[in-house]
Amino acid sequence: MEGRTYVMQNRDEAQAFAGQLTPEAYKAAGLADSSTAIVLDMGSSMVRAGYSSESAPRLIFPPVVTRGRERRKRNGVWDEVDVSKKNFVGYEAFGAFARSGARSLFEGNLMLNNYLIERLFDEVLVKLGLAEESEIMHPFVVTETVCQPNKIRASVVEILFEAYNAIGVVLGIDALFSYLYNSHKDASGSKEGPIGFRRECALIVDSSHTATHVLPIVNRKLAGSSCKRILVGGQQQTNTLQKRLQMNFPHHAAALTAARAEMVKENVCETIPTPFYADFLQKLRADQDAFERLKVTLKVPDALLPGSAGTASPVEVSPEEIERKKQLRAEAGRRLFEMMQAKRRANQAAAGGNGADGDKTGDSTGRWKRGKLRAIFTRQEADLMFEPLEDLFELESVLSLLEIVVQRQSERDVLADYESLGANGSSAAALPSGPGAAGANANPTGASSTTALGVTGSTLPATADGASDPAAKLDAANERLIFQAEDAFYRAVVKRKCRSVDQLKHDIIRAVEAVERAKKLVNNGDKVNAILEAFRNKKADDALLATADNKLTVEQIKEKRRLRVTRAANAVRDKAREQREAEKQRLADEMARRLQFKEEDPEAYLKELRAERDELLNRIKRREAARLSGSDRRSLASRNRMRLLAQQADGGAGGPKGGSDTFGMNDSDWDVYRDMQGDNSEEEDEEATRLEKIDEEILSMVPHDEIYKKPRGFDGLFYVPDSLDEIPLVFDRFRTMETVWQPSIIGVDQVGLAEAMTLSINSLPESLRPVIVQEVFLTGGVCNSPGFQDRVYNELRMAMPSGWGDKIQTWTAADPSLDAWRGAALFAQKGEGAFRDALISRQDYEEMGAEYLKEHLCSNQYVPSPPEAKDPDNYTRRKDSKKRRKDRELAARVGLPSSS
Repeated sequence: MEGRTYVMQNRDEAQAFAGQLTPEAYKAAGLADSSTAIVLDMGSSMVRAGYSSESAPRLIFPPVVTRGRERRKRNGVWDEVDVSKKNFVGYEAFGAFARSGARSLFEGNLMLNNYLIERLFDEVLVKLGLAEESEIMHPFVVTETVCQPNKIRASVVEILFEAYNAIGVVLGIDALFSYLYNSHKDASGSKEGPIGFRRECALIVDSSHTATHVLPIVNRKLAGSSCKRILVGGQQQTNTLQKRLQMNFPHHAAALTAARAEMVKENVCETIPTPFYADFLQKLRADQDAFERLKVTLKVPDALLPGSAGTASPVEVSPEEIERKKQLRAEAGRRLFEMMQAKRRANQAAAGGNGADGDKTGDSTGRWKRGKLRAIFTRQEADLMFEPLEDLFELESVLSLLEIVVQRQSERDVLADYESLGANGSSAAALPSGPGAAGANANPTGASSTTALGVTGSTLPATADGASDPAAKLDAANERLIFQAEDAFYRAVVKRKCRSVDQLKHDIIRAVEAVERAKKLVNNGDKVNAILEAFRNKKADDALLATADNKLTVEQIKEKRRLRVTRAANAVRDKAREQREAEKQRLADEMARRLQFKEEDPEAYLKELRAERDELLNRIKRREAARLSGSDRRSLASRNRMRLLAQQADGGAGGPKGGSDTFGMNDSDWDVYRDMQGDNSEEEDEEATRLEKIDEEILSMVPHDEIYKKPRGFDGLFYVPDSLDEIPLVFDRFRTMETVWQPSIIGVDQVGLAEAMTLSINSLPESLRPVIVQEVFLTGGVCNSPGFQDRVYNELRMAMPSGWGDKIQTWTAADPSLDAWRGAALFAQKGEGAFRDALISRQDYEEMGAEYLKEHLCSNQYVPSPPEAKDPDNYTRRKDSKKRRKDRELAARVGLPSSS
């Protein structure tokens, strides 16, 4: 027997303000009567507002408020903004005219955001048709939670009297109003007789949006000291269901919003009638028929599937419109190009005025800058010219080394002639007057000559200076320089495999031709000049880096350090780029291998895809489970995080104790943060992308209804659906509602509803216990769950004495969500004397204060706030600082009087 199917849908937001009134409709409906009260059911899930003379509230909307957007002019056009509205409430707060960041009035089940109350009341009164009224001639009936703090109550009452000049206010508990309304109905559903509770003693279970309350009624009054509260309600159940569905089915995470999860909870989830939740799960494990019967399949609409364009239908675009947009894009690109050219020419003109000796910088992307002139060329163009330029530079360097060898040999011959002349008694004046007079190609500094590229080739050391005797100067350095020059020359010749001077000249001519061919391929004079300038700068920087610091000036040393840092950064970027390219090549090879494997053995390939998909899904689920467990401070992940922090504070892994603080010097030290965080967003994105590609590939290989094999019965906690647009629900249907009975499932350290009812009943006098269980009333949105009433009955039968089984009577409100508003309206319309006695008038407000409360059938117990303690002597105690305490202790030890 197969289970049913439920199509996910959104809540009908249009019905929230369907009953709003205009001022004309308000007067025409005959509502302008002071005996008709404005009823406000201030729930943490929904605010329900209307008139007491009507059978249902006119407004039902979430208690969220935001400001409207300001009207702005963009590109000469004013924004479409509703300037007549400054505040937006309910579903309007999420619309296009409202600002982002809508705030709720409630924090938990308490109305703590007081600054939003007046804004919400303004919009409510406007939508009830009271926009043109100078004063509100209606009393207000406002619901509140159990044991409402006086400060919150005072805020509401003060706004109603001061801002709207209300003629009176009645405050009551929503659950008691619901019990009042249902008590007033007979079996046929008609209303008759005076209003009041059906029994003098009753137990009311109110399971609402943010909390669940157990309220005992004794002698038609609330026994406040026996009330119990559990911080689990419909909101926590919705959040639990949403997170579990998003974790189990990550493809539909975007479609599984909180609003849709709430609709799923209301229409699909059920409460297990039996108190034995673990036994129920065991039954599902063993009974396949029960498993299939209880399964509900969530159908995801096509508009919400991954990759869909959304709910809006595609707009037909004519070919003329496509061509017009194409021309607009081309025109915009042309204008942008002209602007860039004009800016470049302006920069070039400015650089021409400043000279060409400015700072130069370069990076591995082919962008070089000298002064303010910035010529841009691609990496491919630079590589095209750099290769022949490097070859030409190397050949000219060999030629420069040859010239140096010839120069040094000429100097050695001159020295030999000088020595022979000295032996013959000739004059020393025959020695050349300068170090470079030995030949026309001699270099006075001993460095290489400048090549045709304008770059110095070799960086051989200069001739030693400082010797007073010319002969001694030449004799001391010439042999060493000749040896270095010859050694460098022969190594360069061997590297080039050059056998003769003619071959060297031939190689130079060929390199020059290669450079000219590269210039023609670039085919842009500015780019060629920029590339040549970049090459010269690069070689000059190489020469600077190769020079020892003791031969450089202070400015040159600074430039050398800057170049070293720049080269290191460029090397890192180049390495990263090579790694990316290698990874891209690896992925391409892997793709080719997979395609070949797919063609050769499709079945094995499909099996491999499914195995990879299962592994990715399990990894995502484990990561999400670890993230959820990290939010609980008692979980293993949180304890592990605190342990790592304690280790760092105590000196572990490079901590400050036991030596110097060296944390961070090793790359492995920073792994502690990865261990504490426990997740990697980049890895998650990669896995999600890979998972989507795998699903698309599986869908392209097999029919849509044969992608996955459905398991037989319970085959693990997680299992895959029949198709990607389906979400099967079995255990989450019951686990969601079980959180009220076992809050520990979601990490709430409180007793369940069964224990709360038992504690509340046992706190009453023993004579009242068998009486109060005869009237157990259930209200609140969670009580709409099928099986909730049976579960309450079974839990009470187990907890109470065995002889009370026939006495226990449970019943549920006709409409647990709306009966609180209807009960408040009934109390205002037919309460007569009880309503007048419960009304807080303006005189009461001015005399007793905003916290004052008149007790009545459905109200809280009034407990006045204690007065603030005041010191009659106006004595201000000084802070006892640590230093003063130390001084006092020292004085006590040495026997001196204390200065304090």
